[in-house]
Amino acid sequence: MRGPRASRLWMFVGVTAPLCLLAASTPTRASVASPVAKVAPGSQYVAMGSSYAAGFGIQPQEPDSGSCGRSLLDYPHLVATKLHLELHDVSCGGAVTANALDTPQGSASPQIDAVTTKTRLVTMTIGGNDVNYVGTAIECGQPASTCVTTANPAATDAAFQALPHSLTELIQAVRAKAPSVIIVLVTYVRLVPPTACPALHYTPAATRLVASIGSRLQQVFLTVAKNDDVRLVDPYSVGAEHGPCARGANKWVAGLVATNGFEYHPTVAGHQQMARLVEQDLDS
Repeated sequence: MRGPRASRLWMFVGVTAPLCLLAASTPTRASVASPVAKVAPGSQYVAMGSSYAAGFGIQPQEPDSGSCGRSLLDYPHLVATKLHLELHDVSCGGAVTANALDTPQGSASPQIDAVTTKTRLVTMTIGGNDVNYVGTAIECGQPASTCVTTANPAATDAAFQALPHSLTELIQAVRAKAPSVIIVLVTYVRLVPPTACPALHYTPAATRLVASIGSRLQQVFLTVAKNDDVRLVDPYSVGAEHGPCARGANKWVAGLVATNGFEYHPTVAGHQQMARLVEQDLDS
């Protein structure tokens, strides 16, 4: 790749993954973690994640968020405002699970450094860059893309096999630092709807590729939430009709063209819905 788009895409795919690796409702929850009490106003809330959590590029941006691209309208900020929580938003565009656990991301410390014994809530939307979901989604939408023919199924499978362990390791590390924490996994908003969507600018083969990665990623979240006994908020499952070809507040994720934010990423409306689902889950 060359030019500005190459540098923009680089922010989402990490440093090692090939480009074409690895697809008003009640929230889905695989299990109810202990403790089950509601998060009290004033509690410390740490938001971990990649660009889908950060509201990458959505204006207005959080001051000093730099290349992480955190928005003041991302779902962590909306949840913190609604529930009156002390927010530490360390989500960052391009983050992989290692950046959340133990590996700095540029000048940003590992995200888990924000977790303390006082932390009562942690949300996580991370793992998509481990399997190169967002990078593939972006690359497949470009003119004359070869993302399908250059995809590496073996590497994709290996990335997916490693991801559940990486998420479990992160969850265990958070619990070790914050024994009283409530952890909520928040799935990636569904990008590819059940019917053809011209706004994606995908070929039929690219549509199938990106949809398959998104579906597999969502299944990892379901499995990890169940096995590790954490809460699950699942905008993927309830977002089938809210893809890039929906209109207005019904469009939870952008296609190739984004009016406020970044291509193939959640919209302002998408973050509002993610926030609402998290708030409903915590109130249940």
